[in-house]
Amino acid sequence: MDTRPLVEALSEQERQRLLDTDYAWKTTEGVQRLGLDLHTRHPVLEDHPEGPIVRFSCNNLIRDDDDPVAELQDRWHKSFERDHVAVDYRERDMLVWDNWRLLHARNAFSDRNRHLRRIQIAG
Repeated sequence: MDTRPLVEALSEQERQRLLDTDYAWKTTEGVQRLGLDLHTRHPVLEDHPEGPIVRFSCNNLIRDDDDPVAELQDRWHKSFERDHVAVDYRERDMLVWDNWRLLHARNAFSDRNRHLRRIQIAG
């Protein structure tokens, strides 16, 4: 799901808070199973010459229950559930997306032969 409409719909106060507040982000469970536990702090939104960087997660952003970003998580999650585009792919397919711009998720899977590779390409 494209984040541009979500960012454009933010109030100026929300936008500024997302730019100014550094949040702690926890390592995903899959990466932890590989023995890595990375610690990082970033704002949810960052202005970049090539366009805004959106860092968002309903699972890995560490926050207090009363943090205003909790409402944003709920609002963006509902938008994602309503507006995302599901992608079906088969063996040997390749899916490429802009990780600074798109919200993405995956469904549970049971195929133990499934193997995904992640490649990062610097700008």
